[in-house]
Amino acid sequence: MAGKKSLILLTDHYIHFFEAQENLEPRQIKEFFQDNRKKEQLISLLRAFVKEKKIVPEYLILILPRSHAIVRFLRLPSTNDVEISQMVGYEVSSQIPIRQEDLVYDYIVMEKNSDGYSELALFVLPRQMLITQLNFLKHCGLLVDEVTITTVSLYQQVVKKISEDGAYLYIYFEKDFVELIVLEGKKMVFSRAISYNGDNKQLLSDIKQSIFSLTAYGRVLKRVFLCGFLDKYNEIIEKIKHLFSVSVETDLDIELKKGFTSSYFTQRVNLLPKEQKVHKLLIQRRRHLVYFGILVFLNITLLADIFLFKIKVQNQYLESLKKEIENIEQPVMVLQKKMLRVSLLEEAMNHGRFSLGLLSEVFNKAPSGIVLTSLDISAGYSGGSLILIGQANDSETVHRFTNSLKSLIFLKDASLMYANIRKTPTAEVVDFEIRASF
Repeated sequence: MAGKKSLILLTDHYIHFFEAQENLEPRQIKEFFQDNRKKEQLISLLRAFVKEKKIVPEYLILILPRSHAIVRFLRLPSTNDVEISQMVGYEVSSQIPIRQEDLVYDYIVMEKNSDGYSELALFVLPRQMLITQLNFLKHCGLLVDEVTITTVSLYQQVVKKISEDGAYLYIYFEKDFVELIVLEGKKMVFSRAISYNGDNKQLLSDIKQSIFSLTAYGRVLKRVFLCGFLDKYNEIIEKIKHLFSVSVETDLDIELKKGFTSSYFTQRVNLLPKEQKVHKLLIQRRRHLVYFGILVFLNITLLADIFLFKIKVQNQYLESLKKEIENIEQPVMVLQKKMLRVSLLEEAMNHGRFSLGLLSEVFNKAPSGIVLTSLDISAGYSGGSLILIGQANDSETVHRFTNSLKSLIFLKDASLMYANIRKTPTAEVVDFEIRASF
């Protein structure tokens, strides 16, 4: 999850958008109230927002409230990750009366004990409900990389705070739901979410029922912490505190968004369906191929520009040199030509580019109608020879080619060895051989 990431908290009444750089706490950039809006209207509103803010997250996490998920706490007789994964699949089938193919699940290993057992928290979502949420975001122009639950964020933060034995209850207040989790040491043993629609009396009753469920299992709370948006619940906070016989404190450091920074997010729960993961991977691969193609094209373009610029500079230099040579007396011009020829020849031979330059000049001088069938270059310390064998449409073209070779600065001379007319079934051609020295 390196780089920029975005978070979407999708509750029953709100849609919260968060953005964060790696290792930084996410900041909320937008909040939408869903009630009294048709789905099509909400999609249109979100699409406009995504387009206006140019939201293209490198990694998008969808956070769903605990009330959407089934949470189970498992104690499995293995500390081997492969065996644990196999056992979890069996536990899902045996504990949840829904076909496994209609569910999406993942888990975190909270503890691996010395007795060979592991303590797990299992998170399960109905597949169809999840697909509906993912399609909703897809219509808004957002493709999700990871799906998780609010409980994971709260657990990741709370587990770093507890250093003593005993049961600790954390009650987190969000705008439209309340979540309760109980930890004993590093192990989460209880989790429940309560939807909130403004009915304080009902909320108080639901919290009482949750406390009763805890005490019914013989758990004795050591401390209770209240965290989250406590200002919204001012009217009943004192009443909630009076439900407990132990110390009740506030912890404003706990926030849902904080649990998804890298310092807290050490264990991952990803409930994104496998087919969605494969689809996302294919999209990423296509994007990488496009980026690679663009990079290759830019490199080729850059090399071509460098090559053309080099040729342009060389041509300008040669043109300037030619004009300077024409302005001096003939003996000096002859001497300079020889010196330039020697200089160019030494440089080209030293750098292995002489042959390539010579070939380029020869082909540039070849008039239309010349077809070279053989070319031989032999070079020594003090010079070398060039043999050209080919065909032409007529003798005049061969003589013009020979004369044009004589003007090359690389060559001392150029001689036509033979030019024989040969008839073919379709026309007459002239076979020729030209020899030159340098």
